Amino acid sequence: MIEYKRIMENFEEREKYMRWNKADLLHIVKTKRDNIKEKLYCNWLKISLGIIILGGILDIGVGLTGISQFTVSESYMDYIFAAIVSVGLLSFSIIALVAGILQEKFYGYKLRELLTFDGVKRRINLRIYIRTSLYQIILGIILLSLDCKVSCVNAMICLLVAAIFSAGCMAYSVFDIMVNDESVYRTLENGYESLVKRDFNKNGKISYHINTLTNALIESCKERNLEEMEKLCTLYSALIRVVDNKEDLPWEQVNFVETRFQQACCNISTEFGYSKMLKQSIKMLNGVSKYGYWKEDLYLKPILEMKYFNDEELEKNDYRNQVLSLCVLKEYKDGSITDYEWKRILYWYFFVLIKNESATPKIKYQILKNYLSELLYFSRNCEDGKLLVEEEVALEILKYILNTDNMKEQEKLYILL
Repeated sequence: MIEYKRIMENFEEREKYMRWNKADLLHIVKTKRDNIKEKLYCNWLKISLGIIILGGILDIGVGLTGISQFTVSESYMDYIFAAIVSVGLLSFSIIALVAGILQEKFYGYKLRELLTFDGVKRRINLRIYIRTSLYQIILGIILLSLDCKVSCVNAMICLLVAAIFSAGCMAYSVFDIMVNDESVYRTLENGYESLVKRDFNKNGKISYHINTLTNALIESCKERNLEEMEKLCTLYSALIRVVDNKEDLPWEQVNFVETRFQQACCNISTEFGYSKMLKQSIKMLNGVSKYGYWKEDLYLKPILEMKYFNDEELEKNDYRNQVLSLCVLKEYKDGSITDYEWKRILYWYFFVLIKNESATPKIKYQILKNYLSELLYFSRNCEDGKLLVEEEVALEILKYILNTDNMKEQEKLYILL
């Protein structure tokens, strides 16, 4: 029986390992395929030029050796030229397609703004594509004129192949942006910080990017799109690093950035929970030196808003369980959230609930009762002999109750304790 059990365990472990290897292999293959496609579409101009040069070399070889595999008629050359002109004119159709979606937004930015990003310009540079298409038509006219004197068949065919290839790359790149959000995000992520830094240094254009990302983040929260929200937070992190590295930034701009940042984080807290807001805000402020103090006020901002919640909002956005269990978060264990910060969060949760005048006393005191009973449970042990954070907060709450001038409130709190 023991032998059978061991064999089954080994079999399950091996099967799990094989499944993991298969998934990992598929991911590697997909990544390599995407990288090859990216290089292909980014270098469409060089590849097209190489194809045309190859055709010229083949014609020179035919002229020098006199060896050819087939001959063509004048009408064939006319058809090839007509095809080159048709494909060249396709560039204007692609431009019309792009113009129709210029107002479409991707992660807060319109397509016409994305076309200025280096990652997109390498693939979709409409100015270069129009010029290339016109040059291909002109070259086709020249080759058709020379065909009566020298053989230009190979150059003409390769010119058509190059025109089809460049049009195909451009059309696919436009289509990829329209349907592949992941491709757009990779482009944004790779060039976002350098673009913002360039805009900031050139014309101080930081409020535009702050507003764009904040509005997009708020919208993704309303739609409860967790994946998009996390990606926008990554871009926001790059934006804050640019602000952090800027010397002598006016106080008004610093205050504006902090206010919008708090607004974005409060929306994360409302839709995805207080713990999720803490995790994302810590990631966004990671590596920030001058404005690290923002997080102290930021952690309290969603809680302070509870002061104006009515019964329905208070029950929906009750952060009680989340603020009481911060000690289990990885961010608390690694020191990203300090004991002092957790203590402030716990105390202000109590204080804001007490001062809430929008909710009915029944709902407010019921939430307070649940909060205090869980806070005073003291389920953790302290190894160094010091008071637990919960114990320190309990003493602060007791001090508040003893010192308050509101006798009715004091009596209510005594009953709850």
